[in-house]
Amino acid sequence: IEVSNHKLSISRLTGKGTKILISDLTVPLFFNYQPRETVYFIDVGDHRENRQVYQIVSVDPIVIAGLNNRLKIYLRNLGKDRVKTRVHIKSGSLEEVRMVEIPSKGVKGVTFDAVFLETGDYTGWVEIDHDRITRDDRRHFLLKVPPEIRIGCFYQDTTGLHFLKAGLDIAPYRNIYLSIDYLGKTDLSRIDLVILYGIKEFKNWERRIVEALDDQNKPLIIFLRGIPGENLTRFLSPVVKTIGWQKIDGYQESHFNIANPIAQFESEPFRVYGFLKCLLKRGEVISRTRNWPIIIIDRNLVLFTIHLGVTELPYKNYFVPLLYRLISYLLQSEPDHYFVGDRIKVSDYDISVEGPQGNFIARDGTFTPQIPGIYYISDRRIVVNVDPEEGNIEELSDEGLRRLKLVPFEKTGSRDLFLLIITLTTLLILGELILLIRS
Repeated sequence: IEVSNHKLSISRLTGKGTKILISDLTVPLFFNYQPRETVYFIDVGDHRENRQVYQIVSVDPIVIAGLNNRLKIYLRNLGKDRVKTRVHIKSGSLEEVRMVEIPSKGVKGVTFDAVFLETGDYTGWVEIDHDRITRDDRRHFLLKVPPEIRIGCFYQDTTGLHFLKAGLDIAPYRNIYLSIDYLGKTDLSRIDLVILYGIKEFKNWERRIVEALDDQNKPLIIFLRGIPGENLTRFLSPVVKTIGWQKIDGYQESHFNIANPIAQFESEPFRVYGFLKCLLKRGEVISRTRNWPIIIIDRNLVLFTIHLGVTELPYKNYFVPLLYRLISYLLQSEPDHYFVGDRIKVSDYDISVEGPQGNFIARDGTFTPQIPGIYYISDRRIVVNVDPEEGNIEELSDEGLRRLKLVPFEKTGSRDLFLLIITLTTLLILGELILLIRS
C-alpha cells in the first residue's frame, strides 16, 4: 500500500460487504477467476523485470549412458529491457557456468554437454542471477538414463518395415522381429514394448493376447494397413471409430500438434499417400491431415493410422527422434515432475517422504509440496518446481479489468490519521512554546 501511495480509511467503505482486492494484478492470478460482483482493487504492482529458468529439456530423444548428451536450458526474460545473467548448471560431476544475454520479452536457449557414465536417475538444477522475484531463478530437473530396452516387433505385412528396423537398430534397444504368427509362442513378459506392424486383422487368439497385454498396460505401438477387420476394429473401438481407407490422388500433408512436447519439431509437415479415415473417441492426436488423425496416443497405446510404406515420414530427419520420443513416453513410469501446490499421490498408505526441508509423513500416501526441490519416496524421486507462469509480470489490461468487474479504489478523499495526529501534536507544542515566551 505504501508503494502505491494509497491511504486506506474505513470511512471510505460505503457499503456492508464491500470487497477490496490488494494485488499486483498480474495475469496468471486471474486464470480461474470467475467474476460474480464488483470488487474494488488497490494496485500494488511495481514489476519492471523478471527473468526465469523456463524449461530444461534433453536435446537427444533418448539419454544414453557413456555417450555425450545435450541438455538445453531455456531462459525467459519478461521485462522490457535485455538482460545479462550467469547460468549455473549442476548435476553430479557436471558443473558449468556461462554468461548469457536474454532479449527483451524473449527466450534464449543454451545447450550444455553432459556425459552420464551409468544407467539410472540423475538429478540436478540450473540457476541464474537473482532478481526481485527469486522463486523462479532456480529450476530442478530429473534425467532418466534407461537400461537396455527389449522391443518385440511382430509384423503381418512387411511393406515399409525396413524403415522401422533401421530406426530401432541404431538405438540401445534389444530388438526381435517376428511374424505375428509367433505372438503366442513368445514370452512377452520378457519384452518391455510390443510393436504390431502392418496389421489389418487379428485372429481370435491374437486379439485375446493383445487385449491381455492392454489390460496389463503393456506399451503398444500399432501401424495399420488397410481397412481393419472385425477383431481389430473391436480392439480399437474404445479409441477410434473406423470409417474406411482413404486413397489419395497425389498426397496430403500431416501436421504435428506442437502443443504436445513429443511433436515439437522445427520442421515441415510430412506427406501421406493413404491412411485409415477414423474419428477420435479417446486419446490425443499427435499428427493429423486435415481433420483425420494420423498418429494417436492413448494411455499405453500409440496408434499409426498408416504404415511406413504410404508416407514420406521415414525420410524426414525427425522420424527417428519421433520414434524414440514415443517409445520413451510409453516406457515412462509414473509422472515425476510437478509444480508447487500440486496434490501428489504416491501410495495408498502412510509413507515417509524426504524433502528439501527434511523428512515428513505423507498421510494416505498424499502430500502437497510448498517448497521446490527433489523429493525422495522409497526408491522413487520426484521433482517439484514453481510453475513458470507464476512469474508472468504482465498486468491486466483495462479491458480485462472491466471484464472481471474490478474497479479501482480511489486514492482521493481519504485521510491518514497518523499524519493528522503528528500535525496536531506539532501545533500543540508550538502553542505551548508561544505561551511560554509571552509569559
